[in-house]
Amino acid sequence: MTSRDKKILIIDLGSSSIRFFTMDQNAVMTLVATDRLPTEKLRGNIATIDVSLLPEMLLNHASAIIKSIGSVAAVAITNQRASTVIYDKTQRPLGKAISWQDFRTIGRCMTLAASHDIHLAPNHSATKIEVLLDMFDKERLKCDSYRVGTLDNYVASVLSKGKSHITDMSNASLTGLIDRDTLQYDGNILKALNIPKDILPDLVNSIDVVGYASLLPDSPPIATILGDQQASMIGQGCIEKSMIKATFGTGAMVDVNTGNASRNKSLLGPYGCTEIVAYKTPESCHYGVEAIGLSAGSALDWLCGDLGLIKNPAESDTLAANVQDSGGVCFVPAQQGLGTPVWDFGAKAILTGIGPATTKSEIVRAVLEGIANIGVDLIEAALGECAITDRSLAVNVDGGMSTNDTFLQLLADLTFRPIHVAGHSEATAYGAGLAALVAIGHYKNLKEATTNCRPGRIINPLKKLDRQRWLEARSRAEKNVPALSAIKF
Repeated sequence: MTSRDKKILIIDLGSSSIRFFTMDQNAVMTLVATDRLPTEKLRGNIATIDVSLLPEMLLNHASAIIKSIGSVAAVAITNQRASTVIYDKTQRPLGKAISWQDFRTIGRCMTLAASHDIHLAPNHSATKIEVLLDMFDKERLKCDSYRVGTLDNYVASVLSKGKSHITDMSNASLTGLIDRDTLQYDGNILKALNIPKDILPDLVNSIDVVGYASLLPDSPPIATILGDQQASMIGQGCIEKSMIKATFGTGAMVDVNTGNASRNKSLLGPYGCTEIVAYKTPESCHYGVEAIGLSAGSALDWLCGDLGLIKNPAESDTLAANVQDSGGVCFVPAQQGLGTPVWDFGAKAILTGIGPATTKSEIVRAVLEGIANIGVDLIEAALGECAITDRSLAVNVDGGMSTNDTFLQLLADLTFRPIHVAGHSEATAYGAGLAALVAIGHYKNLKEATTNCRPGRIINPLKKLDRQRWLEARSRAEKNVPALSAIKF
């Protein structure tokens, strides 16, 4: 088998599953294995991930895949960002990982802002690391016997038998530990949180050979590490300045490519967005602006599980299409509070306008409208942050909800912009695979790699929908828990 015949092995670590793909050198990708990642959400904003079986899952699936196809040219890693794990030098986790969805450190973030003028968000890794360290005996855990990192770091460490204690800049930029001027760890933040620098991973490029998966057959190079949203940007071809992509999964993320110049040194910009590193190559660092919605597809899960109105999320499309509108019903998805642009952790989801003639279809449509309105909030904030006023600019959309036609049409009508649905249903894994092909020299650069990243379909707006009623409902959802609503970053 020649090097040109070899495939990329892509490991995609999501919020509740780990999936394995292969990509050939014609950029054709195939899902070859999947496994469940046990997660738990508890009251009090606690969310954890049981990673005790993750090493076994990684090695068993990856080894079996490589043996079945002969060999691979490289490994690409993409992952949910900011979820954090502590583990020993044998790669054994010392407890459950703290999920990116865990907001237990809201109070600690307030204290740090008041006492140290350090502004962190609870979805950052920084205060999660502090919690993990406090859960174990610091006298017993010496810096030379344990490590802390995000899940990309843990995967790389497992695959390399501990030789690669690394994280890339797309993930590191979401930890809250990075100085935005130097792109190195911020000593003041480490000191305030009492985090020893020695336990943290080395900072490496996103698209580059950064280590070797020595526990896999033939020790293939680790050629890409990318956070999921940044990989999705590449997978949808959003590599030019001002291109915008939106992902609607459990939550919602909207990212705008801002090129190779850093814009914003504060945690949040004036529109409630944060700056991210889109990816770093040996030649340069590329940035983006990100808007975050805390609830999206999770609202459909609520309709399925807790309310039992629909059997599965896909049924929402059929039911909502049965009615012309929501019949005056309005829903604000704020089960975990509201993110960009208002950032109100004390907000509560509300459902209004229900009357004696309200139907199930109207309630379901109202939920889809609510998620679409959250999407408009994020899109307008991200474009505002970048001072982009072009009304014809298309929004590239992926994620689980990108198969819901009713939702997509609502999003197009509310934004009054064309919606370009990702040509590949797994844009995150696809982007990581393309990046790895660049890293091993199969493509000269990302521009060449993403030549064929075209939308699978285009949803054009049919009519401009008014948002006023929903915005009024959003204002009623805000500030329901004053102590939490007072938290500002």
